Amino acid sequence: LEVGYRGGTEEVAAELALHFEHAGDYHRAVQYLHQAAQEAVRRSGYQEAINCATTALSLLKHLEPSSQKAEWELSLDLLLGACFSAAKGYAAAEANEAFSKARALSRKIDNQALLFQSLAGLWSFRFVRGELNFALELATDMCELARRGRNPMSLVHGHMAAGIALFYLA
Repeated sequence: LEVGYRGGTEEVAAELALHFEHAGDYHRAVQYLHQAAQEAVRRSGYQEAINCATTALSLLKHLEPSSQKAEWELSLDLLLGACFSAAKGYAAAEANEAFSKARALSRKIDNQALLFQSLAGLWSFRFVRGELNFALELATDMCELARRGRNPMSLVHGHMAAGIALFYLA
C-alpha cells in the first residue's frame, strides 16, 4: 500500500498508520498519523485531525526519546491547539492545554519559531477569555522573542497582540 502510493500517501495516510500501528511499527504509524492530521486540517476536518493527532501522541510513548520524537510531539501539540481552537472555540480548555505543552516543549528543545506559535495560541486563549493582563504578558513575551530572533514579521504580530490587549485594558 505504501509503495503503491509513493509520493501521494496523503490520501491513505490514516489507513497506512493503522496498518503500521497493528504491525508494531510505531515510528511509521506516528509519521502517517501526523500526515493524516495535517491533511484533515487542510480539509477543515478538525475533529478528524484531533483524533489522528491524539492517537499519534499516544503512540509516541512507544518510541525511545529522540529529537524527532520531541519535534513530533511539539508539532502535534501545536496542531491540536489550533484544531481545538477551530472546533471548540479559542477559549477551549483543550486548546490551552495543547498550547501550554507546546510552549514547554519548544523551550526544552530551543525552537524559537514554534515557541512563538505556542505563545500566540496562548495569547488567543487568554484574550478571548478576557484575561487581558495575562494576554499582555504573553504579547510582551512574543515581542521579546521576535526581537531576539530578529524576526520583523513576528515582531509585528507581537506588537499587534500587545496593542489589542492594551486597547481593551484602557
